[in-house]
This record gives sequence, C-alpha cells and structure tokens, in this order.
Amino acid sequence: MLGLQLKIFLDYGSKEKPRTLAEMIAAGHYDWTNDDITAERFPIVDEGQHELVPQFILFNRVISSDEVERELDKMGLRPGKIEELLAVGETYPDLQRKFPVIALGSVAGVDGDRHAVSLDRHGSGRSLRLRCRDGDWHELCR
Repeated sequence: MLGLQLKIFLDYGSKEKPRTLAEMIAAGHYDWTNDDITAERFPIVDEGQHELVPQFILFNRVISSDEVERELDKMGLRPGKIEELLAVGETYPDLQRKFPVIALGSVAGVDGDRHAVSLDRHGSGRSLRLRCRDGDWHELCR
C-alpha cells in the first residue's frame, strides 16, 4: 500500500459567512458535476480554515468499501470527506486525470443506493461524480 501525501487548505469560511458546498464545487472548475451532489445530501458542518496533509492510499487491488475502511482503521486513518476531496480538486486539478480519488467519508443515498463522491476523468476533462459505495473499487482508485 503506497500513500501519496499532498498539502491542502480547507476554507470553510466563517460562522458569519460559511463557504457553501456549491462554492466549494465551483472553485474546482470541473468539466462535469453530478447534479445529485447537493448540500442536502452532503452537508458541510465545519468552519474556519484548516491545513491538512491527506494520504492517498493505493491498495493496488480490487477492494470493497468495507475492506478499505478496515484497512484505513488499522493504519490509524479515516476515509476522506467531501470538503477534503473538493480541496484536493481545487488545489491539484490534474491529479484526478491520473487516478480516481474517492471520499468514502461522505456517503449519501441516491435512487436507493449509497454513493460516495469521487474525482474522476471525464474524457480529457475532470468530473465530480457519485459512485456506488457498495460496489468494489478498481485497483487504481485512491
């Protein structure tokens, strides 16, 4: 398991003027965004500014979400949340062209299935999409 580490800056805004999910999405300048990624499904609850160094874990095999969560727990890590994923997309826009990045820490029900948010390629562009949480993840996913 290899882990890539890059610094991100999370800007939640202030208590008086919180940064909305829509603003966070717009800052990423995605070529395509799933319309089901809404503030109602993925509420943002933190505030202030935070610097983080997320780890992008490559399991290098097809793996289920449950197994990913167990492995992360063994490493003392937790799955990423949507706001962290969006900060990655905003700060490192070309990263998702190399491999999909999944935020298993932000899951919502859509059309009867549970979905996680992901940064992916969309042709030669970039997309913010939903992927079924209960399926398996490709060996290239982080």
